[in-house]
Amino acid sequence: MNSPANNISITTLPPRLLYRILDELYLSDLLRCTEVCTVLNRVVHGIPSLQYKVELAKQALEDIPSNTLPASRKLALIRQYEAAWTKHFSSSLSKATLPMIDPMRWTLRGGVLARLVEDFKLDLFKPARVIRGTPQMHWALELSDRPYQFDIDVDQSLLIMVLQIEDDSSRHYLSLRDLNTGMKPRSARSSILPIPDHLTNPCYDIATFGNKLAVMPRWNLHDDPKFNVVIWDWQLGLPVLVSLQSLTSTHASTHST
Repeated sequence: MNSPANNISITTLPPRLLYRILDELYLSDLLRCTEVCTVLNRVVHGIPSLQYKVELAKQALEDIPSNTLPASRKLALIRQYEAAWTKHFSSSLSKATLPMIDPMRWTLRGGVLARLVEDFKLDLFKPARVIRGTPQMHWALELSDRPYQFDIDVDQSLLIMVLQIEDDSSRHYLSLRDLNTGMKPRSARSSILPIPDHLTNPCYDIATFGNKLAVMPRWNLHDDPKFNVVIWDWQLGLPVLVSLQSLTSTHASTHST
């Protein structure tokens, strides 16, 4: 004869207790629960706070601890945010621009999508985020030079463009612009940062952290891999570190200023 304890499973637990258990799970485990059975799938998709956790991960967003809105309201807002992206892609991007294969002509940083729609025009879009109190923005920058590659830092309103030297297309330099006005950034002493000749490459990885700006060439997998990087204090216009190091060789040269 079966005892009552043998008939207990997670799906027979009181709803409030089941919710407390699911709410403590990591996202990966929560998603696995939706594949266990139809009961758990309905529970996860039927409770706003659990569905909000899933939607946050889908949008690569983080919750604000100080936000006191109920989960149902936050879930509605994040779906509104997702709908704004869907509407923008369906209305402003033609079939000719999708998929966006060339990574040197677009970037997505800080919730802002920046696309080089023409050789001298940058299109920028940022959907509204009601919880953070930021409105939807859609603007364009007319550029005086055609960027070879570009990146953005939304928090510092910074546009970083890789440009080719006119009389020598094999050499590059950085041009800094304000992301909203297209003008020289007010906090930058100089808007031009030269890329050392030994770092010149067809493609670069660009990163910013405060007043530091780093550029690292991407090396081909068939070549001798190197760790080449130059770091500037972009506000002062001065190099902080220039490094040239082969990862497959014991010889390395590094110097800083």
